[in-house]
Amino acid sequence: MNIYSKIVSILFLLSGFLLADICSDCHNKTSPGVVSDWKASKHYEEDVGCADCHGGNHTTMTDFSKSEIPTPTTCAECHEEQVEQYKSGKHSIAWAAMKAMRAQCRAQELLYPVASILKPISQYFLELHAREDAELLEKLAQDRPGAEVGLLNANNTRESRGGFSLYIPEYFNP
Repeated sequence: MNIYSKIVSILFLLSGFLLADICSDCHNKTSPGVVSDWKASKHYEEDVGCADCHGGNHTTMTDFSKSEIPTPTTCAECHEEQVEQYKSGKHSIAWAAMKAMRAQCRAQELLYPVASILKPISQYFLELHAREDAELLEKLAQDRPGAEVGLLNANNTRESRGGFSLYIPEYFNP
């Protein structure tokens, strides 16, 4: 290994830790618990910085969506044996279920606007016992546009943090 390769290797190893200092400066203000957890971790002791697991694309308060969420594949880069144990255990099933639930919520948000047009989709949003309620189905078939019913979102786009979605049935009459 020549001197340039050694320098590049050393700089690469230091880059994650140097970026961690930059990350912790900002995150000490916005999420100090995350920083204190990291500083109490084995990763901190071993000079594993934020960029090593989360990538280095998130650098400002407004580009947080560029931060990578570590996956088992990310962890396997350093912890291959532990990831194999994880994949063969019950926790991997829970992880897959959580990912599926997140995908289901996104699918519901995308399907909802066409629910009033397509009867099967409209019935999908009902509980099983309500799908046979003729009176309810008739109410849903009526055109009742209005901002006070349906799927309401409050600050929960992919670009923002926090917020919530709330479904208010179309037959709700305040």
